[in-house]
Amino acid sequence: MQVVHFCPRPSFSGLEQYAWILACAQKTMGHEVKFVALRNSPLEKKCIQTHIPVIPLDFYLRFGTHLFTNEDDIKILHLHSTLDARYLWPFLFFRKYLTPKKLKIILQTHIWLDHKKNDPFHKLLYSNIDEIWCSSQLAKDNLEKIMPVPLEKIRVVNYGRDVKNIDNFLLSREMARHSLKLPQNKTIIGSVNRIDSGKGVFEFVEGMLPLLKSNMDLAIAWVGHPTADQAGALYNRKLMHFIHELPIDIRERVFFVGGIPDSYKYLRAFDGYILPTYKECFSLGLMEAQVAGVPCMGTNSGGTPEIINEGKTGWLFAPKSPTAVTEVVERFLGERNCWEEFAKRARLRMEKDFDFPVVFLKVMNMYQD
Repeated sequence: MQVVHFCPRPSFSGLEQYAWILACAQKTMGHEVKFVALRNSPLEKKCIQTHIPVIPLDFYLRFGTHLFTNEDDIKILHLHSTLDARYLWPFLFFRKYLTPKKLKIILQTHIWLDHKKNDPFHKLLYSNIDEIWCSSQLAKDNLEKIMPVPLEKIRVVNYGRDVKNIDNFLLSREMARHSLKLPQNKTIIGSVNRIDSGKGVFEFVEGMLPLLKSNMDLAIAWVGHPTADQAGALYNRKLMHFIHELPIDIRERVFFVGGIPDSYKYLRAFDGYILPTYKECFSLGLMEAQVAGVPCMGTNSGGTPEIINEGKTGWLFAPKSPTAVTEVVERFLGERNCWEEFAKRARLRMEKDFDFPVVFLKVMNMYQD
C-alpha cells in the first residue's frame, strides 16, 4: 500500500512528530510512504534522514498531477490539518474528474476545533474527504456538531507512544534534575508544553503562588518554548514579566527551562505532572508522563478525561482557573500515598491501549476498511 502524508508545517512539534513517526512505522511495515512537507522545514529534514521520499511544498501545484501518474499506486492520502484540506482545495473539488483510481482521503485533526464549517465552501470541500479522524471521543462529539459531514465519516483514532523507546532513554530523577538545573531537594510540579495562552500557563503559575508561599519545599517547572508567532511572543513576554515581579523567595523556585529536544527523557525530574490546558485533544506529553511513571493532574476538558481516570489514575480539575490549580495540587500533595498506585495503573493502561504497535495496527486496519 502506498501512503502519502500531507503535512506542510514550519515547526516540528507534536503534530509533525506524530505524522513522521506514523510514516516511519508504516515504512518499517513494508508500505510505500511519501511526504509532502514544507521545503527546508525540520519535517523535510527528518524525512530525508530516515529515507522517506519528500515532495516539497513548493511543488504542491504539481502534486495532483504527480499523484495520479500511472507509475504511482497511491491508496491513501493522509492530511493532518484542516488547513491541509484548504491547501488542496482545487484537487479535492475535482478529484472525481482527475482520476478514476480508488483513492481514500483521510483528514486527521490534531487540535480542538471550535468554529462551525457549514458554509458552502466547506460543505463542498469536506464532501470530497472520505473520513475525518480525531483523537478522542469528546473530540468526535465536538466535530459532529461543527463538521458538515455524515456522522459515520468521523472516527476516533487515539494517539500512541513508543513505550519501549521511552523506557530506554528516561533519565533518573537525579540526572534529569541535574540536566535541567532543578533543585534536588524540592517537590517539583512540572509540565512539558508550549508556552501559549491556550496551554493555561498563567493559570498554573498563579494557582501555584499560594502553595509556593506556604511551602518552601515546593517548586514548579515548565519545559517548552513559546508558540512561534507574534501572539506567542507577546504572551511569553507578559509571563516572564509577571514572574520577574514575584518576591525573590518565590521566584527562585519557578523554573522555565525552555524547549529541549526529546523532552520526555526528563519527565522523572517531576514529582507530579500537570496539564492545565484549556482544550487539549489528546496530550502526548501527558501520555509520556504516564509511561514514565509520574503521577498526573489534568484539566477535565478535551480528551484529557479519557487519559486520566479521576481517583484511579490521576486528578482532574477545571480549566482556566488558578483556584482550581491550587485545589488540585493541594489534593495531590495531601494524597501522596496514592502517587505510586495511580502512576502504576496509568502506566499499565498506556502499555495495553496506547503503545505504538497497538495504535499503528488500528490505523492500518482503518486505512483498509
